[in-house]
Amino acid sequence: MGNLARIHPIDSVREEAINILSKEFGIAKTAIFLRESMSGKSDYLKTKKIINAGKSARSIYNEIKLAKKS
Repeated sequence: MGNLARIHPIDSVREEAINILSKEFGIAKTAIFLRESMSGKSDYLKTKKIINAGKSARSIYNEIKLAKKS
């Protein structure tokens, strides 16, 4: 059956999607999107870790501040 039959674990798909969204939308818009679209089935702390990976509190603050201006 090859690669077409391969099933991807939802956690890895979710992590990849969050990474893509945060790179394209930024933290603030990604957080809004996730809050509105992922009802209760997601793990907020795990999602937060993915979004904020490798970022300082100051850089997150500045990114949110810039997003509010636009």
